[in-house]
Amino acid sequence: MARRLPEAIHFSKRTGAEADLLARIGAELGDEWTVLHSLNLGATERTGELEADFVLLHPRGRITLELKGGAVTCEEGRWFSHGGGRRHPIKPPFRQAAVNSHEIQEHLRRVLGADSPAANAPFTHAVVFPSCEFDSPTIEAPRERTLDRRALARPLGEVIPPLLDLAERQREGRKPGSPTPPPLDAGQIAAVVAALRPDLRLVPNLSSGEFDAHLSRLSAEQLAAFGLMEGNARLRITGGAGTGKTLLALEACRRAAEAGARRVGLVCFNRNLGRHLAAQVEAAGLAGRIEAGSLFLQMDRLLGEEALPPGLPHARYAERARRAAEAAEGLSDAEKFDLLVVDEGQDLRVTPDHLRLLDGSVRGGFAGGRWRWFEDAGQALVFLPEPPPPHPVADAALRELEAAPLAHLTRNWRNADPVARAFAKVAKLPHGEMGFEGPAVSLAVAREGKARDYLEALLEKVVLPRHRAEEVVLLSARGAGRESFAGLATLAGCRLVPFDSLRPAQPGELRVDTVGRFKGMESHAVVLADLDRLGSERERRAAYVGMSRAKYALYLLAGPEAADQLRDALG
Repeated sequence: MARRLPEAIHFSKRTGAEADLLARIGAELGDEWTVLHSLNLGATERTGELEADFVLLHPRGRITLELKGGAVTCEEGRWFSHGGGRRHPIKPPFRQAAVNSHEIQEHLRRVLGADSPAANAPFTHAVVFPSCEFDSPTIEAPRERTLDRRALARPLGEVIPPLLDLAERQREGRKPGSPTPPPLDAGQIAAVVAALRPDLRLVPNLSSGEFDAHLSRLSAEQLAAFGLMEGNARLRITGGAGTGKTLLALEACRRAAEAGARRVGLVCFNRNLGRHLAAQVEAAGLAGRIEAGSLFLQMDRLLGEEALPPGLPHARYAERARRAAEAAEGLSDAEKFDLLVVDEGQDLRVTPDHLRLLDGSVRGGFAGGRWRWFEDAGQALVFLPEPPPPHPVADAALRELEAAPLAHLTRNWRNADPVARAFAKVAKLPHGEMGFEGPAVSLAVAREGKARDYLEALLEKVVLPRHRAEEVVLLSARGAGRESFAGLATLAGCRLVPFDSLRPAQPGELRVDTVGRFKGMESHAVVLADLDRLGSERERRAAYVGMSRAKYALYLLAGPEAADQLRDALG
């Protein structure tokens, strides 16, 4: 029986042609076969988004399959699928299969080396039409690359191996006179699997359990970002909530430290996230090589001063940022980072002195240094009382950011599908397929002046019967001191404790925080309260950030105005 990765297909396709073919591959091909289904290949300016339906690995070589279910036609060189009484234009399937096959080949050359056995193994591609009989082979759609309904009526053990013969003939055509390489052994095939669909080994999630086990895989899209990191001194990585930016930032630091970088800096905006990153670096035994923490901790280090308490006038924090930027600009090269990795970059673009500090902290600055900048514009929650005066160093840093090579992440690897769909609709963002089932998002409406009573009822009757208190974080979309639960010691029979990223949750405790402070963190279940309005960009961003913190279950408590907007967004 062939090994399948993943073993089960995405729930939205379980009854489709892809599920049928995956089941047949597993049952009808031998143990020497490994199949990767729905391999996300990322996006490039040249090709756009790419995904290979099936990649079949065998000691003799690799086969990439593109599947087109239902009725398919080609008219005057344009391809269409037919269903529901309509026809829909589709990408040319043979061209799509060829591009996917060559993208995989180039990725293996980059990751494993151009001279590696895997990069020199034969490879080919074909198109599967499970519902059609293909009667008109052309130069663009050759019979030898076509598996139609008639071909699939035979056992796959007879249908698939001839494609390996084709792969070997192709290789002979590309490299005349070169002998066919020996078959790949089990270790070499494992290296291919690790390059295309590996397990991420560094960063644990904030909660444990079966759901988290599904979220610990590094996608081909994220691997493509690492490929760009290896080839570029400077790189900007963008992506929505849940696409793995923080995981990649930590892994980029680890790889740089293990490769010999003397000093690596990992800086974010949020203090809670900064403490979490520092704890992860320490747990990995890399605290002596990687300095991790928030920008404000970096200011403390530069100035040799204690952190300012919250609640002071904005001018006090601005003056401190200016002095820290000047201190960073006075550092010697020996005191600067060899590599600077920035998470939550969208919030560090806003203040010129923050950019000056970061520019001065890395050897060569933004123009000539080595850096990785991770950001999500939709999560920008820093709104200054008035625009700060421009600064030439900050302006130059912004130009370097915009000019840097860009990797964009689209697939959500954190949130269950209902949660991901919900926050994407509220933020008016495209929804990248997640692939993990979860409960529907719950929406409750609080009457004016009764938010605390409705919150307690929601917890008692809906949330806590489904989840242990320690699995839940209660967030407020309002600022500190204005939460509906402000001043309470207990609620719904649970002790309320401020969220602390370094303190494990205790039984009977319900952790609480604001959306702004909790940004960058996550919880198995989230209750997002105090959603009063969603009219402004700031309010929609706060809702997006708060909703996207829920990995599995999301409960919303909104006022009447916001509830109407949420109903429209959630359908």
